Amino acid sequence: MLKPLAMQKILLIAAKKSESRLISALHSLGAMEIRPAKIPELTQGRPLQVHERLSTQLIRLRWLLNAFNSLQFIEKSVEPQKIGNPEYEKAIREAEGLNFDDELKALIEERNGLISKISELKKREAELLRLTSFSWADFSKLETKNYTYSVGFLNQKDLSKFKKDVESFLHGNCRIIECGDAGSVKEAILIFYPRKDNIDFIFSRYNFEKVVIPSGIDTVEKGLEGVKNETVRINVELSKIEDKLRKLYEKYYPRLSFVEKELSCLSKRSSISVKFVESKSIFAIEGWLKKKDVPELKKLIQNKFKGEAELVELQGDEDNAPVALENPKIMSQFQWLVEFYSFPKYSEIDPTFLLFLSVPIIYGMIVGDVGYGLISVLLSGIILRKYSSGMLGNVAKIWLFSSIAAMAFGVVYDEWFGMPLYSATTHSLVGLFAGFGLDLGITAPIYQGLSRSHELPLVMGITILVGAVHIALGFILGIINNWNHHRKHSYAKFAWLIFLIGGSLAVASLFFSLIPEEYGMIGLGLAGVSTIAIGILEGLPGLFEIPGLAANVLSYIRIAATGVAGVILAELINASFFPSLGSLIMLPIFIILHILNAGLAMFESIVQGGRLNMVEFYSKFFTGGGKMFEPFSMEAKEK
Repeated sequence: MLKPLAMQKILLIAAKKSESRLISALHSLGAMEIRPAKIPELTQGRPLQVHERLSTQLIRLRWLLNAFNSLQFIEKSVEPQKIGNPEYEKAIREAEGLNFDDELKALIEERNGLISKISELKKREAELLRLTSFSWADFSKLETKNYTYSVGFLNQKDLSKFKKDVESFLHGNCRIIECGDAGSVKEAILIFYPRKDNIDFIFSRYNFEKVVIPSGIDTVEKGLEGVKNETVRINVELSKIEDKLRKLYEKYYPRLSFVEKELSCLSKRSSISVKFVESKSIFAIEGWLKKKDVPELKKLIQNKFKGEAELVELQGDEDNAPVALENPKIMSQFQWLVEFYSFPKYSEIDPTFLLFLSVPIIYGMIVGDVGYGLISVLLSGIILRKYSSGMLGNVAKIWLFSSIAAMAFGVVYDEWFGMPLYSATTHSLVGLFAGFGLDLGITAPIYQGLSRSHELPLVMGITILVGAVHIALGFILGIINNWNHHRKHSYAKFAWLIFLIGGSLAVASLFFSLIPEEYGMIGLGLAGVSTIAIGILEGLPGLFEIPGLAANVLSYIRIAATGVAGVILAELINASFFPSLGSLIMLPIFIILHILNAGLAMFESIVQGGRLNMVEFYSKFFTGGGKMFEPFSMEAKEK
């Protein structure tokens, strides 16, 4: 259980002539979060003079990179490069030297034009293929001075009425040729009629699908042959253009990527000065850094800016202090969970360690099966192989860690795919192996596990006790969080803690007989006194929340209920589909059903465990809304 790292607010005052060098030094150090400074006697800072030139080149290089990255046919194989401490003029000159913009733009435009032509040829080919019913026709001879034609497709059911309407409107001065297959839904039709007559309204009435014959086409066969030849020719041209683009990529991209990184770094440096305040001779920087990094910054100022800069430690407002969490590597995924939900405030306790304990324990208590824990390990491992970082990677790591707890509780419950390790009266893991001729050498129970299905009252009592301890811990953390800032809230949290202890003693004694009756009476007394204290400290609304606290504690019964439901399903699977050498057909069914039941148990564990941690537990001490510490740091250090 740790608090966020201690932070120190500082003010740096330096000579104007050292501005660029000091910015570079702070950026390389990567330890200080720079905030907008406010000193009435000084004016708002401006970007460095070189910023405009940097921005122009940076925009140009990013366009070139995006242009290359949009070319999917090029296999990208550039290794990431770390930049050192770039210089403004050198980086700008290198960017200006990468001058192939016009060539790249021309090649991309030419390639896009060829791709458009190929697309048009494909459309033309599709249109021609639809006209294969008219392979006998020479479309170039169907147009005359007085007559024209239309070709297209019509639903067969409308054909008779369509022909009647067309012939009636044209007074029989037309010829309609049907070329559809006997069994097709659509009928291919060619209509030859006077040019002066417009029959589009009849086409619209019957949803006639008119096909436009591409210009220059005489027969379908010759048209398809022409399309094929033209497509081959354009593909050859396209291949040549793409080869040129690949050569450009190989020649320029690695250097282009490196210089773009340098310019991005320098752009951050040249623009950060807008957060400063300045006069003609001095400027000031205000911000935060980890208290442990203050000596390093002082050493930097002393060694490189002696007589040019001065560091002043300020008394900062904790409400505005940024938050930096630092936990052991083994807890990194649980720190991610904290950050994903909300950063704690600077004055709050970092709940990473608590989640490191409670998330796996609750997951393990619900799943509670060695076999299902192994399935969890397998599934989370599969995800980790593909996603080692990011959201899925962190979720898989939490899942993997929790799976170990599931196996540990499986040993406590003596559950191995819903069976005990050994039993002479029912299905067991030893019996499963024995059915396939594998003797594990176990002839008697090794230990007596806590059976969830047969000792449900005891399991329910234990889960309620776990809930009470979990929530009590939340109240203790709430007391600590509020002690130096809202003392009255701390007193109220303490009253709630006493009520919880008293109520738990009373329930454990008078309802479950887990402890002697006299302790129950003491618990009732504590609950009564703390109720009065809650009424005084929080008023009527606080008293109305008392049933809610009881509901919070009782909601931990879902750990037992969800777990027992999974056990009952597993036992039903074992009773109905237990496999052996004599019933091998049962084995795949047995495996699939257990995998499905394990998946259901995992899902319920995630849902119920998430609720218990984030609603019942977190709400007792955690406010959140802290601001993440974001130091002014070079990209290489940030990664």
